[in-house]
Amino acid sequence: MGYLTQNLRPPAVAGMATPLGVYLTTGSVSGGTGSLGLFLTGVSLALMMLAAELSVEGLIKLFAMLTGVRADIMLRSAPLIQYPNFYDIPFYASVALSIIVFFLILRFSPLSGYHAAEHMTVHAIEAGETLTTENVRSMPRVHPRCGTNLLAAAGVFLIIATRISSQFGVLIALLVVVVGWRTIGAWLQYFVTTRTPSPRELANGVAAGNDLLRNYQEQPNLQLVGFQRIWKLGFIQTAAGMFSTLWIFQSVFRIPML
Repeated sequence: MGYLTQNLRPPAVAGMATPLGVYLTTGSVSGGTGSLGLFLTGVSLALMMLAAELSVEGLIKLFAMLTGVRADIMLRSAPLIQYPNFYDIPFYASVALSIIVFFLILRFSPLSGYHAAEHMTVHAIEAGETLTTENVRSMPRVHPRCGTNLLAAAGVFLIIATRISSQFGVLIALLVVVVGWRTIGAWLQYFVTTRTPSPRELANGVAAGNDLLRNYQEQPNLQLVGFQRIWKLGFIQTAAGMFSTLWIFQSVFRIPML
């Protein structure tokens, strides 16, 4: 009956924000922008990383010009030991500054608006709401299944586990991740990776959602597996865009990125 009345909904929907708009998928069918958009997402993220890196390099050189202090030597000298110590502060300060600049670039880029529109559209689909701009606009920007949560968990674990050199440090890292990974991920989503979408970005999310529902209702029993499913999720296209861009800047322009 749901199929006949065009009300059949997928139980769960994933998606990505791209420079060309919102991409949504069930893992078997999709809607919105396609593989080119996903590839350009990877390219965009790599370029944001590059911009953050070059911005920090510029600040370091400016500091050296104004003070005569070779800050680049201190800030780019990686720690030699795993235990926290005073001499590591400059290095980690430069790393933190690069991350902050990257976050700022991402926050004010079109990706953050499309990311919010993607989450809000997914919420509306999974809640059974009719996909209109009014309904989708009322949905939250934060989604519990967003990949930002996993990224936050991995980041927190690595920071704690690598700075406290013992099994106890690993246990602390695991405890913090298990207890707080959703909270940290939600904070990153709200303040960094999403922002209130513009009317155009919101409308794009709604269009992608309706596109997905039409495709799903045409093939509700389609279940892709293996490589086809991974491709439909978009990770391969995004990774290809990111790493090909990083490779070009490293190999051709000799700009270290990793």
